[in-house]
Amino acid sequence: MHPIIVHTTDPELYLILRYVLQQAGHVVHIASSIDGIIANVSTMAIKGAAVMALPACALVTAADRLQVHRAQLDLVAFPFAEERLPDNASQLFDFVINRPFEPLQLLDFLRSGEVEGGGSPCSEIIRFADVQIDVAARRVKRGGSQIELSPLHFRLLQHLAENTQRVVSREDLIDACWPAGANVEPRTVDIHIGRIRHKLCSCGNDLIRTIRGEGYVLK
Repeated sequence: MHPIIVHTTDPELYLILRYVLQQAGHVVHIASSIDGIIANVSTMAIKGAAVMALPACALVTAADRLQVHRAQLDLVAFPFAEERLPDNASQLFDFVINRPFEPLQLLDFLRSGEVEGGGSPCSEIIRFADVQIDVAARRVKRGGSQIELSPLHFRLLQHLAENTQRVVSREDLIDACWPAGANVEPRTVDIHIGRIRHKLCSCGNDLIRTIRGEGYVLK
């Protein structure tokens, strides 16, 4: 299970989140500040997640500071009250909790980022061009370089790689890579694909082709 860091200025909401997460088997830590989140990251033996329940403007500020830790930490935003994040801020987070709060959606997201235990691990390796995707280890290499991707970005790239024979629509990517019932705009898919493209292009030419009005395909 993921270690989870909860940061919020609402004590009652913290107690609710702690209860939901602990009942699902997660180890939950409280952080009173962004510096507290960063301190917790340095002690984690495995990748964790930060659930931040704050006003929308504070969430954006916090996510900006935590971007350098995205390889070790998934970022979950929980805006206060009826607030919504600005459209251009969705790319800063791996998951956004919208009200009314549905705990199963959060738990499904956290579960989707884990390698299932028990039995023999999957040894599947997916290759395209000079990219290698290790499904069990959830690692991506291009040439001799490691490409650090968040769990969401890993799922998006894996789904594209498993469907190289066709153009994958934004709706297909949402259905395959986000928890069921998540409210995801097509523009959000474009933003995350752009981040994956940027990571892959750091080690070579662009491998993701945008098909106008249809979706994406690996070339």
